[in-house]
Amino acid sequence: MHLAPSLPPRRLALLAAVPLMLAMGACGDDDTDDTDGANDSADSSSSAPQGDGTGSDANGAGGAEGTDDEVIETVAATAAGAVDEGIAFAIEREDDGWEVEVVGPTGRRSDVVVSVDGAEVVSGPTAESTSTDDLAENNRLREAGTIDLAAALAAARAEVPTGPIDSIELDELDRALWEVEFDFTAPARALKLDAVTGEVVEVETRD
Repeated sequence: MHLAPSLPPRRLALLAAVPLMLAMGACGDDDTDDTDGANDSADSSSSAPQGDGTGSDANGAGGAEGTDDEVIETVAATAAGAVDEGIAFAIEREDDGWEVEVVGPTGRRSDVVVSVDGAEVVSGPTAESTSTDDLAENNRLREAGTIDLAAALAAARAEVPTGPIDSIELDELDRALWEVEFDFTAPARALKLDAVTGEVVEVETRD
């Protein structure tokens, strides 16, 4: 019987290792594919638009405090609500809040002090001693069809757009007028509005 020549031991070891190397190479390709897929996913996530977590992108800046004029309107509403059928006739800024004169349905004025933010009554209403002439004037102003305080503020701002308002008052001179006085930072000291039409009838400028 004839036997085939045997291979050297080193060559036999190399041949045995080939299938193992091929298998490891296949696994390496799979791992590379998985890594590439993970990288693609990470890149996709990092390129997506990111919000700041506050909701401002969708809703705009929220929670901003109201403007000074809006506070004055709130002050008027808060003070008027403290008097039955009350209307705020005069508002004056103070260091620690607002002093408001509110006129009720009989023409009597009451003093109301409102917090700085306009949200609550600090004291009052305290009824003033009102003369017969003042009662008659107040009732005329209530019945004159005058523009309300919010409309008076808007008309004043159309004329003097900048600078805080220190006081606003409905008064009867030669006719019903809203008188508005401004902080020293405003370009005008004061102005008067026709309380029925809202027309600016006088502007007091700074020297």
